[in-house]
Amino acid sequence: MRGMIPEVEEVIPHIEGTDVEVWIKIKDLDEPLKPHNISDGTLRILALITALYSGFSLVALEEPENCIHPYLLETLMSLARDSSSQVVITTHSPYLLDHVKPEEVYLVWKEGLETKVKKLSTTSEMEKVKKFLEEGGTLGEAWYSGIFGGTP
Repeated sequence: MRGMIPEVEEVIPHIEGTDVEVWIKIKDLDEPLKPHNISDGTLRILALITALYSGFSLVALEEPENCIHPYLLETLMSLARDSSSQVVITTHSPYLLDHVKPEEVYLVWKEGLETKVKKLSTTSEMEKVKKFLEEGGTLGEAWYSGIFGGTP
């Protein structure tokens, strides 16, 4: 957690009867922050880290970039790669795609009443993606520009 939010000194489980809350001790504050005083991004990061280190065989994260500063996405993706779990992430974020490899990407789209899934590296668009990346573009830019989907 400190690697992503250096101000966090301690995560404190607070149990009162059957209620359980997470309080966070922040540098230079005398009292820990209670959940209603903690940013959505900080709570989200805590939840994502907990899921990634849960030890479950499969962890599915839907749009983990929500509420999180784009600068932290690289660290988040590194944690996902280092997790002992198989991690499946869904996103609509070009910023998140900038921190994954093309061979890690599966495209998912609707066709009529069916959902289609295809590995990006097996598509005919992959050559265009490689060229785009070689010319200095990012995977997120390639997706957003429509080279391999990304347009509604």
